[in-house]
Amino acid sequence: QQPRQKLNEQMIGDCGDDLARADLTAGAAQPAAVAADPAAVKIALEDSAAAAEASGQQNGKLEGNGRMVAAGATEPTPAAGGENSAKPPNAAAAASTQDPIGQTASADAPAGPTPLACWDNFPPETDGWVMAHNALRLDMSDFESMVDTTLRERIANSTLERWMGRNLQAWFDHFVQNVQAHHDHEETIFFPEMNKRVTVPPKMTADHEELMAAIKRCAATTTAFSTGITEGKPAAELLPLLEAVLAEFLPMKTEMLAHLDEEEKIGLPLFRSAFSKKEALAIEAKIQRDLPIIDLGWFLRPMASDADKKRWLIESKVPPPVRRFILFPIVRKGGKYDKKYTRLMDEIIAGERKSSSGCSVM
Repeated sequence: QQPRQKLNEQMIGDCGDDLARADLTAGAAQPAAVAADPAAVKIALEDSAAAAEASGQQNGKLEGNGRMVAAGATEPTPAAGGENSAKPPNAAAAASTQDPIGQTASADAPAGPTPLACWDNFPPETDGWVMAHNALRLDMSDFESMVDTTLRERIANSTLERWMGRNLQAWFDHFVQNVQAHHDHEETIFFPEMNKRVTVPPKMTADHEELMAAIKRCAATTTAFSTGITEGKPAAELLPLLEAVLAEFLPMKTEMLAHLDEEEKIGLPLFRSAFSKKEALAIEAKIQRDLPIIDLGWFLRPMASDADKKRWLIESKVPPPVRRFILFPIVRKGGKYDKKYTRLMDEIIAGERKSSSGCSVM
């Protein structure tokens, strides 16, 4: 695998933009000329993050159940239990004997602590944490539909073409990258910041490990299926490979949805009880610095219309030149993100390949 920095540079180059870090929060207080300078953007981000950290005086920590622990006190050690026990190799077989990740905790968890008053005008569904989760939810829904409906039908009516296997593999690789990056940002940036003032439930980290193991199993079956398509295997051989994909993917999806729900029901109120909106933006800035600019298209993909995406960019106080000439061409319907990633699914549905410019490939 390429180092993250190299991957960023490659994807930014693919996007065709020279702005290496067009961060939304950084540009808000900067003139357009400064926002267009990657070095200036990075300095502004680091300054804002440092200021937030300097202002974050803490007297104690909140546990996941909302109980305050004095600074320097010993935190309770989580009891060993079934949460971290090994799963059977087949997640589908385990589903009948084990609760999906996060499901029991979400149902039985006490009400979270009360958010600070500064969050009153920012409902949870507008939170960046929830928006990233919604992008993952859409990814999983699209993949299930692609395999269980579109590709199943194409196998049945003999309209499957070899290039569809390559498209399927490329799209699933993108999904895995999205999940891995999201978990990495939580583990290396978001959760450590939270743990300075509150106690992140240990199960959230344990879930990440189990989910990535489940996704690894999904990747193996997806690669076998996509390779079978690319090699032109007959329907009699492809159908068992398709079923193997669903046997791993559907339990993983159930577990992932429960985990995302748990983070939103427990983690988000916990975070909002100890951090202001301004401090949250500084933490988000740290995460955004590590993202390729084209990923904004993934982040906003669940939004219903281009008008909603424009409104979000405006409300995020992105300077008009950056918004109009750099970011909106990425996130709009049919824009740079769609041409690079969404088209991989659209082509399979339509049964027609297109070039990166949107023209049909003969």
